[in-house]
Amino acid sequence: MYCKGLNLIYIPIRKTGCTSIRESLSRYCDDSEFPERFSLGCAGWDWELVKELMNNPYVLASVRNPFSRMVSNYTYTEFGKDIWGSPVDFETFVEKSLDGFLEEPWSEHIYMTCSDYLYTKSGRLVADKILRQETLDEDWVKFAEQKELNPHLEVRNKSHKEHDHYSRYYTYKAIEMVGKHFRRDLNNFGYTFEDLTR
Repeated sequence: MYCKGLNLIYIPIRKTGCTSIRESLSRYCDDSEFPERFSLGCAGWDWELVKELMNNPYVLASVRNPFSRMVSNYTYTEFGKDIWGSPVDFETFVEKSLDGFLEEPWSEHIYMTCSDYLYTKSGRLVADKILRQETLDEDWVKFAEQKELNPHLEVRNKSHKEHDHYSRYYTYKAIEMVGKHFRRDLNNFGYTFEDLTR
């Protein structure tokens, strides 16, 4: 989304707190400033041209630990039921999702990495500021103070599906699959697998 008054682009990545951030930024944007979601990432964008045409906007983004994000996608899709018609175990969900065996057009976000959205083909990070879902309230306050915005973060789309710490869903195979697929996110944003089961 683009907030003209702030000269700010927010790159929304699903399951990273993006709905709350969009809602909080909407106070400073009118409806005409709401382009479509950046659904295919930023790798194909000519960011030099974008920044030139849009008067060098500030670029904001949010990220999340991919191990946690995958569990959030699993519970959000009713344990795979929304995609395949019936629930599957978590390891099967991971395997099918990362193989690209998805039937819903909106579900590309499950296998796309945060890095797909935030890095160009040449490997340049396009975001000026990255908020982390794990510390979103605190990160938003710091960002809001920097930009002189309302420090209160609107809470939207908070999951009502209670689930344990993400590590309790993982088998060794699932850890390996997610770790391999989201290796760039682990390296770029410093995430690791935190095991609370042992």
